[in-house]
Amino acid sequence: MRKRELLTRSAEICLVLTVIVLALVGYTKASPTQEVTLPVGMIQPLSGPGAPWGTSILRSIEMGLQEVNEKGVIIKGVTYKFKLIAEDDKGFADVAVDRVKKLIERDKITLLLGSLYSAPLKAVAPFCADNKILHLATGYDKKNIAARNTYTFTAGIMTDFQLPGFIDYMAGAVPNIRKAVLVHSNDTTGLTGIAVTEPECKKRGWTTILAGHERGAIEFGPLASKISTAAPDVVFCVGTAPPDFFKISKASRDLGYKGPLCEMGGVVLSELYKVLGDKMNPVYVSEGVGEKPYANDELITFYSKYTKKYGVESWAVLAAIYYSWVKVYAQLLERTQSTDSTMIRDLLSTPGKDWYCVMGGKSYTVTERVAKEIGLESTRYLNVVWQASTWDDAAKKQVNCGWTYPYGWTGPKLPK
Repeated sequence: MRKRELLTRSAEICLVLTVIVLALVGYTKASPTQEVTLPVGMIQPLSGPGAPWGTSILRSIEMGLQEVNEKGVIIKGVTYKFKLIAEDDKGFADVAVDRVKKLIERDKITLLLGSLYSAPLKAVAPFCADNKILHLATGYDKKNIAARNTYTFTAGIMTDFQLPGFIDYMAGAVPNIRKAVLVHSNDTTGLTGIAVTEPECKKRGWTTILAGHERGAIEFGPLASKISTAAPDVVFCVGTAPPDFFKISKASRDLGYKGPLCEMGGVVLSELYKVLGDKMNPVYVSEGVGEKPYANDELITFYSKYTKKYGVESWAVLAAIYYSWVKVYAQLLERTQSTDSTMIRDLLSTPGKDWYCVMGGKSYTVTERVAKEIGLESTRYLNVVWQASTWDDAAKKQVNCGWTYPYGWTGPKLPK
């Protein structure tokens, strides 16, 4: 009898120990103990006229990756974190190709962020497709997302979506426009912008005068003279890098042009104020700052964190979009529970899906209808709401002045 009790007690103890071991095994499997680092590549203009944009983008990507890495992305019990490898494309296609080959072949990147310029973007997109590298960028030209470039996506600044919204805003902000000078760089970025901007202006019955310049030019006197002689109601700078916009603005104001100066891109107006002083206004840019009423809480937080971390203002929209791209990539990994770039691409390609965007809370993969109306070969474009802003003379700071909704926006209208 005693022996039987001992055997029974031993069996019970074994059963309890087995349950404990199984529980511990199950807990171990569910706990993300393994950590993997994924290399992320970036190409942006970190030197030359586009350096203010590129540097701000680099900082925003670093900030986004740092935030994601604090917890990591958990895929099937494994924690994934990211290491950024940044390269300077100088704004040139041939340099970008050389840098991307290195990123793919030597650094074994899983994701490429950039470039912001169309020429480098289009040059590297086929390499990303051939090597199945997810490619998230912000080019201006709709041909950047050609059917051939199956792993390339753009967001935010494609001219066919962005510029009509900003021109709509300006038509309301500046009454009785009759004549517009369209300043542009004589490269893919500038000419792509003009191809959209000029028809949009003419649809409103405005006379348009084109004024081209070489990117990074030193002398803008003749161009400013053309503006002054034309005496336009508004000047739109399309695809013009910040240093060039500053020089054009100063030369134009010095020759007596007092009308609105509009930059369709990222400019920190406090920097322009250092150049123009009391000749600043009126000036408008197709982006906002981190203040209400035309900014949500997420965007305000982003600007605050950026300024605190780097001690300077961000070059707004471009920085915010690339910060958002980092968060979107983390979303993609979590939703697919995979690092497979084809699975990730297919999910991001799904029309009508919404994704994180710090500017408007969400961005939207465009629908086939909108893609057809714009003349896109694919739907690999994410639409994003923008803010317009101007300079407040009294407060001596850049302030938001309106929403600019892109063509084909499918999200909700945002509150003021």
